[in-house]
Amino acid sequence: MSTTSLGWLKQVTAELFPPNDLYDFRVRETIDISKDDVREVTFSAKYVGRHSAGLVLHRFDDAALAGTAYKFPLRIELSFFRGTVPVLSTPSGETASWFIGRSGSGFDLFFFDVPRDLPVSETIAVRIDVLTPNAEFANAYGPVDFVIRKVSDK
Repeated sequence: MSTTSLGWLKQVTAELFPPNDLYDFRVRETIDISKDDVREVTFSAKYVGRHSAGLVLHRFDDAALAGTAYKFPLRIELSFFRGTVPVLSTPSGETASWFIGRSGSGFDLFFFDVPRDLPVSETIAVRIDVLTPNAEFANAYGPVDFVIRKVSDK
């Protein structure tokens, strides 16, 4: 069998039988969005492809959001570091997209690709800075967790 054939077979096998933890959260850290809060977490990307940094709401209400153009009431800055070197930085908010997942539902704030934007299997620090807190949103939807997860590449 040629190298090309083996590569194709490996790709088909990965598509048909993905790893059990492919879409698990790589980070899940509670943050306080009711006040100015700065938090730092670390993670390493385990799989190549598209990833999301976002928020999981403990009392997410998908019925209230279905079919609506939702204006996200927070501004959060995310900064990614490789050691002490900044790699990515983005203000997030206003136009977050919501998601429903098996381990929690909430909002995607920022998408990035591994290894184009961040490396695989290397520790990355993420600084989460709540720029415009919203106590009303926090009270309505409960505690909020910052998450990083692998998402579909399609």
